[in-house]
Amino acid sequence: MSNKNENFNSEMQNSTFTGRIIRYIEQLESGQLARMTVLKLSEQLDINRSVLYRKFVKELGMTPATFLVTARKHSLCSIKRRVCISDQVSSYIEALPLEQLAVLTVELLAEKFDISSSYLVRVFKKEKNISLSRYILMTKIERSTELLRLNLDVQINDVARTLGFHQPESYLRAFEQIKGVTPYKYKSISA
Repeated sequence: MSNKNENFNSEMQNSTFTGRIIRYIEQLESGQLARMTVLKLSEQLDINRSVLYRKFVKELGMTPATFLVTARKHSLCSIKRRVCISDQVSSYIEALPLEQLAVLTVELLAEKFDISSSYLVRVFKKEKNISLSRYILMTKIERSTELLRLNLDVQINDVARTLGFHQPESYLRAFEQIKGVTPYKYKSISA
C-alpha cells in the first residue's frame, strides 16, 4: 500500500465509514475516479468487497457501483448528504477578517481544505458557476462597500490597501466593474 493510502487509513480509523469513503473519493483526481472500480475501491480501503457492499447499502443507501457513477457525475454533492465543498469555501471566505481576506489566495484555500488547488478551482466553478478568484474579488469589493458606508472619512487608497490591492488603480477598476460605479461615486451616494 502506498504512503498516501497508509496516511489516509490511519487518519480515518476514528471516522465513520461514510466520511472515510467520501474523503477518499475527494482526494482522487478526476482521471483516477473515472478508472475506479468497486474492486479497486475495496483494495484501496482494505475492506472485503462483500463488507463494502453491505456498508454502502446500509449507510449510503446505494451500491458501491451506483456511488461511483454518481460521484463521477456530480462532484460528490448529491452523495455527501452535506454541504458541497464550494459552499464550505464560500462560507469560509465570507467569514474571514479583513486582514486574512486581503492576503487570501486559491493556494491558501486549497491548503486549508486539504485539496489540490486545481481540483478546488474546478469544483468551485462547476458548483457555483463562477471562478474562485472572481468570487474572492467580489467578496473583497463587497467588504469594501461596508468600509465606505460605515466610515465616510476613510480614504479610497486606504480601503484598497486594507483589502490587499497593491495598486489603488486595480481596486478602482475592480470596484467599478463589479458595482457599476466608482468607489468615489459609491461613497458619495452612501453619504
